[in-house]
Amino acid sequence: MMKIDFRKIEVSDLEGKKSTLDLSKELGNQIYRKTADLGELELETTIYKDGEIEVDASQAAILNK
Repeated sequence: MMKIDFRKIEVSDLEGKKSTLDLSKELGNQIYRKTADLGELELETTIYKDGEIEVDASQAAILNK
């Protein structure tokens, strides 16, 4: 398992400057709009509310979609 905090995603701009973004709400909303599966909705709720999750293989497959 791997822990991911979607509130602290590090990105680099074209000049190489690094910054941190909070993607928890956007990702949670995106999953919510794309699925009717209860398991995926549970994952969405955790990401949206907590921002940080422990990712297993089945959750990684959801996130990769």
